[in-house]
Amino acid sequence: MQALKKLYPIPIIALLFLFPGCSRTTFDADVDGVPMNASAAGARYDGGRLDIGYRRYEPDTAGILIEINAKGPGTFVFNDDDPKTGNGAAYFPCAHSDNSNDTVFATNSHATGTVTISGLDIEEKTVSGSFQFQASQIAPHGSKVVNIKGSFENVPLE
Repeated sequence: MQALKKLYPIPIIALLFLFPGCSRTTFDADVDGVPMNASAAGARYDGGRLDIGYRRYEPDTAGILIEINAKGPGTFVFNDDDPKTGNGAAYFPCAHSDNSNDTVFATNSHATGTVTISGLDIEEKTVSGSFQFQASQIAPHGSKVVNIKGSFENVPLE
């Protein structure tokens, strides 16, 4: 969880605002059986670290952030308790631009999952793949766990 703790909340929220929707971009998620289609999605890639962000505006705001160490396509385990990998995912059920969101769910050693990067096109600057994970409520501290799955296609890379 160390990577997500370092980034939350300002850069995560900023990442979600940086990327306007694109007609060929899709990011669909399902949280505990409830569909959540993205209003905006984007990603950052530095040749080794990949951060993928999602934001939905209607009917209310929500966000998902996926952070992995990846040099190309493959399947990556969210095991952010391992400082060597730092892979993790988080769900923000009500992500506010003023950082007033106080509910955060994140992967950890007991709530884990995977992300599969099926396409990482450096020339076209897009990333595609799918994910599934469980996330435990970490802020405020709670015992609720959510199940999240989804896919993304042609999400623009910064």
